[in-house]
Amino acid sequence: MCHVILPGVKSHGCDKCDKSFARKDMLKEHLRVHDDIRDFLCAECGKGMKTKHALRHHMKLHKGIKEYECKECSRKFAQKVNMLKHYKRHT
Repeated sequence: MCHVILPGVKSHGCDKCDKSFARKDMLKEHLRVHDDIRDFLCAECGKGMKTKHALRHHMKLHKGIKEYECKECSRKFAQKVNMLKHYKRHT
């Protein structure tokens, strides 16, 4: 049996929030954000994360990777959320 994923179709909805996903495995990973389980531990500081994705973003802090740049002043940030908070100061 072959499953076809259509672009833009997100048929796997979360029953705890309004997010939906194209694939069931993506929904399964998302559901972890609603739990208090933090299985993904940082090797540098021991902080626990809920998802692999969150751990990858956290590791950028330790590695000094800053890929998000403010359009106004060119200041760089490791995490997009921090850049967006900073950017709002310009407006």
